Amino acid sequence: VANVPVDEVIAVANRFRAEAYNFLMPEEIPLQADSIIDISHESLMRQWDKLKKWMEEEEDSARKFRWLSDAVRFKSGYLRGLDLKNALDWQKKENPNQIWSERYTNDLEGVIAYIHTSRIKSRNNRFRWYGLSLLLVASLAVAAYTSNEMYLNELARKAKDGELKQSKEREDLLTERQL
Repeated sequence: VANVPVDEVIAVANRFRAEAYNFLMPEEIPLQADSIIDISHESLMRQWDKLKKWMEEEEDSARKFRWLSDAVRFKSGYLRGLDLKNALDWQKKENPNQIWSERYTNDLEGVIAYIHTSRIKSRNNRFRWYGLSLLLVASLAVAAYTSNEMYLNELARKAKDGELKQSKEREDLLTERQL
């Protein structure tokens, strides 16, 4: 569970099982990898603030893991937004392993795959939205450019029509004067 060699855990536990301390049980039989270690005095648990904090953190981590496992089991939609961020933060912080996960459910691989797939889907959706946004901006730019060109062409046509009209009027005036 702790991702450290079993002999290191046993060595630390044995120090607290020694007669001088006698904080952990069982005190007389040799510990094995699958031994259950118990705190010998309940008052230690009540006074041990760090242990209380560890227990609260473990409870919170287990609750998140069971929630993710239920999402896999019930084929919930992919994680998005804050749920995805929380799942990624949990995975990074806890770095769960198979032994730890078996205390709660037996679906660590499914949970890790679910988080990974949700992350990929979220990234793909984000790229899709970026692409659509870029397409929209490009379309608006083309529409604005085309509209401006049409306006300028209309102004040029009107100016040309006005010049032709003035030119025609000058010709008419010259013709009248010559007569």
